[in-house]
Amino acid sequence: MEQAVKNEIKSVQLKNLERFIPAFVGGGDRELDGHGPKIMVNVLIYAEEYSIRARMNVFIQETKSDWSTGFGCIDREVFRNDKPILRIVGATESEYTIDMKGTHDSENIGVNDGVVKNYTFWGDRKGNDIGEYSSVAVEFVTNVKIEEFLR
Repeated sequence: MEQAVKNEIKSVQLKNLERFIPAFVGGGDRELDGHGPKIMVNVLIYAEEYSIRARMNVFIQETKSDWSTGFGCIDREVFRNDKPILRIVGATESEYTIDMKGTHDSENIGVNDGVVKNYTFWGDRKGNDIGEYSSVAVEFVTNVKIEEFLR
């Protein structure tokens, strides 16, 4: 008679997503000139065989004037396991929107919702911003739970 296989649930720490600068996709001249930007970010984590991957979509737009706009997506491995990962237990997605209101510095936002613990945003500075400076980095929550297959 076959024995039932019992899978294991364990906590893991994901690698953070480093600063990502989306590409300039049109509108305006890339310079925010004190008009924002408004930044929208969506982060999704998912299991893929022996790894956990993170996909981050970022939309950046000047809040008035000529509406300089940037968009981009990255997909990175953020955890590697020695056994197959069946699923992520709990939240797998976070999203956030910020209007930086002309700030010329970075801004850290602690949210601790879904899978993200902290966002860091870079918005406006002197010179070209969209495609060169305006960006997002993500710090993941600690102890993401996964269910792994035991052989």
